[in-house]
Amino acid sequence: MLKFISPSARRVLDVGCSTGRFGAALRDHYPEMEVWGIDPTPHPSDRPQPYATRLVGEFPADVPSSEKFDCIVFNDVLEHLVDPWSALRQAHAHLTSRAEVVVSVPNVRHVWVLRPLLLEGRWDYQDEGILDRTHLRFFTRSTAIELLETTGYVVREVQGIEWEDDARTQGRLGLVNRILRGRLDDLFAQQFALVARPIEPADADSPRHPG
Repeated sequence: MLKFISPSARRVLDVGCSTGRFGAALRDHYPEMEVWGIDPTPHPSDRPQPYATRLVGEFPADVPSSEKFDCIVFNDVLEHLVDPWSALRQAHAHLTSRAEVVVSVPNVRHVWVLRPLLLEGRWDYQDEGILDRTHLRFFTRSTAIELLETTGYVVREVQGIEWEDDARTQGRLGLVNRILRGRLDDLFAQQFALVARPIEPADADSPRHPG
């Protein structure tokens, strides 16, 4: 997800920062960046603290109202929320002008989910992954884009990540995908990464969500 963060961002908020792994990687890449984190749990005592400020609490309720950021990152967070729409709407209050939000969400249209669902009638929750039992919401490429567009953002970029490359090109489904020139690619991306910015009047005529 590092490649989706603009190097020009001076202040970044990592929502659901957990153990701080992403924050540490972000600081390694951009040492001058002021990186904040927020998570319901305290930072692990056995790990270095990568954040300039780490808040213990919920987003956005426990972010000081005066704090604004050039980028807010939701890495594998929105699917855990009861109301991700509200969280994204309230995020506007913490964004600077021309700021961006960067989001990653699991792809429920992935072949790992569809195959047992279609062939066996199974939808089994797991301890981790796309069907993590703590996920409250599920998204496809289209509904992830819609999530952002209906909460006041223009989606500037969408990319599938964590690919199942062998399945995408091999076997029967891979053969069909090759024949269709990659039209089934979404079935093989475990997640989608999206970059969006708050909507402005000029965005009405600009191209949307390339990729």
